[in-house]
This record gives sequence, structure tokens and C-alpha cells, in this order.
Amino acid sequence: MDIKINLLPEELRPRPLIATKTLLLILLIVALVGGGVALGLAKNNADSDRASSEDRIAAIDKEISAIQSDAEAVALTKSVSNLKAMKKAYNAFIASRIGWGDALGSVNARRSSGVTITTLTQTGDSLEVKGTAPGYSAVTSYGRVLDSYEGFVLTGVPSLKGSTFSLTLKVAPGGGR
Repeated sequence: MDIKINLLPEELRPRPLIATKTLLLILLIVALVGGGVALGLAKNNADSDRASSEDRIAAIDKEISAIQSDAEAVALTKSVSNLKAMKKAYNAFIASRIGWGDALGSVNARRSSGVTITTLTQTGDSLEVKGTAPGYSAVTSYGRVLDSYEGFVLTGVPSLKGSTFSLTLKVAPGGGR
């Protein structure tokens, strides 16, 4: 068993350079000063950003008022707006246009075997297909094929009287392509 006996008096014993409490106090003060400096810098950056944004807004407001007071610029702006509206309407017209030749070709190309088309009648955006078929299953198969095609929607139930059938299709805008 070892017993340590310190024969040096308290005044002569070795001590750390800085007491633990003093070191903690110094670190706390440094952290508080550093945090204060960081907050001050962040506030200055935010203030300068706000000031530059306000300057840009004021410059843009001046430009807007100059453009609004210039008759030629107002006329050009109105012309551009009208042209954009006309282009949008034209694009909508082109998209809604139905290529009836393509639609008729698609109806004929998707015929089931044994199905013969005798009459195609167009009313508005609808197409009535009449013809002959060997049975109702051939007519319904033909109707399903047309309905699954993106250009057509089968409206109603196909009818078959004897060997004569009738299908009504709604042709989608741009349909039949």
C-alpha cells in the first residue's frame, strides 16, 4: 500500500497557470463578444441588402413611370399584348382543328375483320359510322378498338340490326392523327 505524503507546504506546491474558474470565465466572455460581433455583421449585411433593394425598386419605379408616360411605349406594349392574345387564340384554334381526312382514314384503318363500312356521317365533332358486320361481337370489338384510340371516344352503345351496325364517335380536337 502506497501512501502519498506531500511534504511541501501549500505555498510551494505547483499550480496551473490559470485557475479553472478563470479560464471558463475568459472563454465565456470571448464567446459572448464573438456572438455579438457576428450578430452585428449580420445586421449590417441585412441593412445593406435592404438599402440596395430599395434603390433598385426606386430605379424600376422610375423606369415604369417613364414607360407609362411615353405614348409610343404604351402603344407598343398594347400591341405586344394584343399579339400575344392573338397567338394564344390561334394556337387554340389549331389545336382544336379536326383533320377529318385523318379521322376517316383512322376509322377505316382500324376496322375489324368482317366489318364493312357503308356510310360515314359527320355532325359537329361527332362521326357516325354505319356498315355491316357478321355479328355483335365484331361490332363491339371494332368499337373498343376505336374507343381505345386517343383521337376517338365511343358515345353510346353500338347497335346491330340484322347485319347492319351503327357506331357514334366523338372526335377529339386534332383527333384522327
